[in-house]
Amino acid sequence: MPLLMFLALLPVIEIALFVEIGSAIGLAATLLWIVASALIGMQLIRYQGLATMARVQAAMESGGVPVDELSNGLCVIAAGFLLIVPGFLTDAIALLLLVGPLRRALGGLVWRTVDAGRRRGGGNFSQWQFSSRRSQSGKPDSSLRSRTVVDVEYEEMPPRDSGSGNS
Repeated sequence: MPLLMFLALLPVIEIALFVEIGSAIGLAATLLWIVASALIGMQLIRYQGLATMARVQAAMESGGVPVDELSNGLCVIAAGFLLIVPGFLTDAIALLLLVGPLRRALGGLVWRTVDAGRRRGGGNFSQWQFSSRRSQSGKPDSSLRSRTVVDVEYEEMPPRDSGSGNS
């Protein structure tokens, strides 16, 4: 609910900031700031998006879980989108997202929140790890370092009625 309140008040806050800051620095400087921040935001999204995909792919190929790479990349891309949105408050939030320690803290907070929700049973999923490789004896090869994780959603169905007369 606080997020919805913030989103509802955001245009009002941005207009008030435009009036105050625009009167202090002038119309030309205000317009230049808006255009420059939008261009910077587009460049951030373009280059950091590609760099994030490369880092995630490299982490996955090495057998790791790319949580840090994803959270850092998503924060930088979110900062880029916020820079594109015209306004001084959104630009300030974007600049905060670009500060490394704050970005890592935010990523850790999001990860802990998601993990706590999963532990409370917030999702109907299970995880299984399996290997399709077999040793010479026909048993799964336990020497594999990386495993495939499969997320599955399921719904329990009532048993079929076998006495329907279709024998």
